[in-house]
Amino acid sequence: SEIPLDMQVKLLRVLQERRVMRLGGSHYIDCDVRIIAATNRDLSHEVAVGNFRPDLYYRLNVLSITIPPLRDRPTDIELLVPFLAERISRRVGCQVKVFSREAMEILQSYSWPGNIRELENIVERALYIAQGPEITARELAQIMEHKRSNTQFGTNPFSIEEYERRAVQKAITLAKGNISQAARLLKISRSTLYKKLKKYNITPGVYQVSEN
Repeated sequence: SEIPLDMQVKLLRVLQERRVMRLGGSHYIDCDVRIIAATNRDLSHEVAVGNFRPDLYYRLNVLSITIPPLRDRPTDIELLVPFLAERISRRVGCQVKVFSREAMEILQSYSWPGNIRELENIVERALYIAQGPEITARELAQIMEHKRSNTQFGTNPFSIEEYERRAVQKAITLAKGNISQAARLLKISRSTLYKKLKKYNITPGVYQVSEN
C-alpha cells in the first residue's frame, strides 16, 4: 500500500515477465518467485481512489488471509509473549524472563490499538524493568500506567484489582456467559472464577450461564 505508482509498474512487470535487471546492468536475469504481501489498508479502496494500480492488485490478490486485530484474539497473547520475550532477550543479550499469570491477565485485558508492535514494545520494556526472573503484575501495571493516554484506560491509572476485574469481564464476554470456557481463557478453575465474579459483582449479563 506504500509503494509509489511508478514502482508498482516495475513490480508488476517483474511478476508478469519473471525477470529482473540489476541497477546498472545490461541484461535480464530470470527469476521464479512467490510474493507474500501484507498491508494494514483496504487495498480495494486504495484502488478506487487511484492510489494503487488495479492490475497489480489483482495480480497480488490471489489468496487473501485476513488477520484479526490482537484485541479480537486475546488468547493468542499467551503464545506471543513467550516468543517475543525469547526473541528480544536474544537480541539485547539479557536473561529470558517469564510473565506471571496475573501479568498475563493484564495483557489479555488490554485493547492493543497498536497490535503486535505495541505488544512487542511492552514486552521489551517489561524485560528491562523486571527485578527478578518473573515479571509481576505490579511491574507490568507500572508500564501500562505510563501508556494510559490515548488508550482505553483514560487518564487515571488502575489498581491491580481493576486489571483483574476487566480480565474477568472480558473473559465472560468472549465466552458469552459460558463459565467453563471463561475459566479456560483465564487459566483458572470454575470455583475460582465464581469467587472472582462474586468479588467484583460481575454477572454474565445478557448471556446465559452455561456449565458445559
